[in-house]
Formats: sequence, structure tokens, C-alpha cells
Amino acid sequence: MILPYKYISHPEDRDEAISHLLSCSIIGVDVEGDSLYHYQDKVCLIQISGNDRHYIFDPLLLDTVAPLSSLFKNEKILKVLHGSEYDLISLRRGFGFTLTPLFDTVLAARAIGMKLFSLQNLVAHYFNIQLEKGHQKADWSKRPIPAGQLEYAYKDTLYLSGLYERLMLEVKQKGRLDQIKEECLLLQEKVWEEKPFSPDNYLKIKGAKDLLVDSQKILRELLMTREEVAKQLDRPPFKVISSEDLLLMAKEKPRSLEDLKKIFQKPTASVYRNPVHWLKAVSKGERSEEPLPAKPKKKGTPPTLEQEKRFLELKKWRDARAIEEDVESSMVISTDTLRVLSVRDFQNMDQLSESGLLRQWQIRRYGQQFIPKPSYPTCESIDPKTGKY
Repeated sequence: MILPYKYISHPEDRDEAISHLLSCSIIGVDVEGDSLYHYQDKVCLIQISGNDRHYIFDPLLLDTVAPLSSLFKNEKILKVLHGSEYDLISLRRGFGFTLTPLFDTVLAARAIGMKLFSLQNLVAHYFNIQLEKGHQKADWSKRPIPAGQLEYAYKDTLYLSGLYERLMLEVKQKGRLDQIKEECLLLQEKVWEEKPFSPDNYLKIKGAKDLLVDSQKILRELLMTREEVAKQLDRPPFKVISSEDLLLMAKEKPRSLEDLKKIFQKPTASVYRNPVHWLKAVSKGERSEEPLPAKPKKKGTPPTLEQEKRFLELKKWRDARAIEEDVESSMVISTDTLRVLSVRDFQNMDQLSESGLLRQWQIRRYGQQFIPKPSYPTCESIDPKTGKY
């Protein structure tokens, strides 16, 4: 049986595939990781399509995938990705790869006003083909990989070049080429920095800030315990125990297994996998003398009534402009950026550009909205006797 893709697990096949791909002008790129199954996720597959050939590189079986660097940094080859952020982070963290130049089909779809822009939606819209997504949450670190999963993986790049051609046509028709070029350039130049775990991350759990001080200390200790257990088990923290369960324990402060049974009545609750860990964390949190993080001070002064009025006016203008252009409002200017713009005074376009608040395409398209219009004297301000202002 001849497969529509080639699974690459040997160096000679890798080198032959790269040699072919270097002759392409456009390639589609995607990766599969194992973030749903391991504490520190890794790239398990790298799929690349070009000139009607489709390759699945296996970094877990190959001696190295470093030769792919020559392909990814080749300026003459456009790399097309769908929702590229995870892929770019993974490839840089795992192998030091930088992809340039690139084109993101999600950015392009949103720029032309598409409301549904998953890969499945785009392939259905442009090619009338329904992609199966049954293996989306598969464990890609397991070997050997079932044939069904490999079939799914290669289809993630199969249509990317075709999507690029169709989306670019509409991008040009809508006059948004400058927008896409700038956004994709910013993506490929962005430095991806992963923030290390911090005990203060407990504040990111919904409802944490509403807890009393003693419960917050318990929650902080529970979060640290979950992180340690996740490392030991090599599992994602959310698969050890949910944040909602941690919050509940911080509120109820269980001191025994019987207390836990009153809180978590289902015998299958994840808390029962390591009950001693959580009880110890609750006890340690109750005895903790470590102060909670200071509340961050709000930057700047509250907006004045005039500035708040200006913000609402700008938001109304932005929303109307989005309807006129048939795009999401955030694709014009984000609400957070509008908030900052509403309290700043710009006298000219140069000042606006230097502020770094807007992309260059936004300045060209909407910049005049943020520059005060010159005021001219009215007839009432002219002295009828002298004719002077």
C-alpha cells in the first residue's frame, strides 16, 4: 500500500526529504506535542508539506532533526502555519529553530472577517472537505504511532499551501496585505519566554483573590504541592488535581480523610489519589508565616470624566468601524489599547508612531482618529470693528 505521506525515522530519509523541500517555494508546517500527558511537553512530530509531498519527521526516533534548520531559516521558502504560536514556541524551545518568513492562516482569516477560523473550518470553507479531529488529544509520545494518528497528522499540513493561496487572494482584495505582512513579521521576530512556576501563581486561580488570608496561604501551599506531585509523576498539573478542587480545599480546610470525604463525595475524585499530600499541604498552609504577595499598585491615576468620555467615544467609533469592515472589533484596535490611547495626547502622527501603541498598519489606517483636528476661529471670534481675531 502506497501511503500519501512519508514517515521519517531514519537519517537518510530525513536528508532526502529536506533536499526535496529545499526546492519548494512554499511549505506547510505543523507540530504535535504531548502537553496533555507530560509535565514538560516536547515536540513529538514535525509535519511538513511541499510540492505535493508530505513528510512526518519523528524527533523521538531520529538521531537529530537539526538539519531542518537550513529549511526553516531559508528566506526563499515561505512557511505557512495555522495558529503558529504554539508551533513557534515548541520548535524554538526544543531545537532552537526560527522560522522565517512565515504566514499564519489564522491571522489572515481573521483579517478578512472570517468568524470561524479553525483549520477544520477553513478546509471545509475553501475545499468542501471535512477533516477528522478524533486524534486531536492523542498522546503523540507513544511509539509506535497508530496509522490513524499519522493519517490525521499529515492532513494538518496537507491543505496549508492551498489555504495560503486562497487567503492571500482575499487579503489583497480587502486591501490588508500590509497588515498581514507586519503581523507575520512580528510573529517570527517575537522572543518567546516561558515564565517559571511561582507559588504566587495561586492568584491566577479563579476565586483565589476573594479568599481570606488564611485560605490564600493554604491555596498557595496546595498549588506548590500539586507542582511537586506533577513533576514526580511526569504529568501536567491539571491532570493531578483541578484548580477548582484546590480552591475548595483552601476554603474548607480539611484535616482528615473523613473531612475530605465530606467535601469530595465521589470516590473517583482525584484528591483520593494522594490524600496525604493535600492534608499535609493544608496543615502547612495554616501554619505558614510567609506573607502573601503585596497587591499590585494600579499604574497611573484614574481616568478623568473627560478621558472616560473619550474612551467611550473611541470604543463606539472602533465598534462601528469593525462593522463597516466586517471584522472582529479586536482586529481594528483592542479595547486595552483604546483605553491607553484615550488618556494620551498626540499632536501628530510621528508621536503616535513613536508611542509603540499601534502597529504601523493601524497608524496608516486609523491614526488620524487619535490626532486632534485643528480648530479654526469662528465668525463670533472676529472683532467686527477691527476685523481681527
